[in-house]
Amino acid sequence: MRMEGTLTADNDHNAPPVPMLPGTAVVHMSDLDRLATTAAKSAARMVQEQSVKREEIEEIAETAAKAAIDGLLEQVFDVAPGDKKALIEVRRDFTAMRSARETREAVVRHGMFAIVGLFMTGIGTAIWFTIKGGK
Repeated sequence: MRMEGTLTADNDHNAPPVPMLPGTAVVHMSDLDRLATTAAKSAARMVQEQSVKREEIEEIAETAAKAAIDGLLEQVFDVAPGDKKALIEVRRDFTAMRSARETREAVVRHGMFAIVGLFMTGIGTAIWFTIKGGK
């Protein structure tokens, strides 16, 4: 690097000097290229060192999921996350609700079959009674 008041071409020392402002620095392209490459490598290394690792991401996700589930249990079901007995009770409640739903669906389905059967029997009886000439 050269700091002078005039600038000359690198290959032509006989060329007339070009006036420069005081404090102006001349940097050769090879020095500038090396400086830029070093800065880029240093920046890439710093970014890599500061980036979040996969293990850290998994740990953060696991902690967040556990906190969300614990919050759900406390807010919705009013159960402490560590209370195994209460969690078993909640599970039994869901099982009972499923059983009640399945029973209700079966009753509705069989009730519809019974109603349709009675209706068809009534129509069949009316047709039979009409054919036999009954009053």
